[in-house]
Amino acid sequence: MKKLITALMLILIMCSAQPAFSEVKHSLDLGLWTYHFDRDVEPNECTNEEHGLVAYRYNGYGGGTYLNSHCNTSYLLTKRWETGISGLTVDTSLVSGYPKSMHVLLGLVVVPAFSYTKQIGKIGITTIFIPGVLIGTGFNLQFTGI
Repeated sequence: MKKLITALMLILIMCSAQPAFSEVKHSLDLGLWTYHFDRDVEPNECTNEEHGLVAYRYNGYGGGTYLNSHCNTSYLLTKRWETGISGLTVDTSLVSGYPKSMHVLLGLVVVPAFSYTKQIGKIGITTIFIPGVLIGTGFNLQFTGI
């Protein structure tokens, strides 16, 4: 019941919160390499730190796919909030493809994360931090229009 209430609260926040400032942006997140802080690997267990992320974002909302740390394909829906500090954002994602023990709602996991992106022109490098779980990095490409 606690998981259901937490998930509903996070979904409500994700749908109702407004960013500190709003700018319509298109972007692609490409690639993700991670380091998990506390990982006890069982013999013959598949683990993955190279995720092959491909995600599209528009105005703070996004969707994509990657190979998760359990070697399963995951799909994600995400909402990103600007913090008012250049490059620093807070993300909340609903993600499929994780073990049942991690599910919060309808077979999905809720993943909160902090991201920092340093842009050089239209190309950026993003560092993500999921408290107590992992740190990672990937690339970002920003563009206008489709």
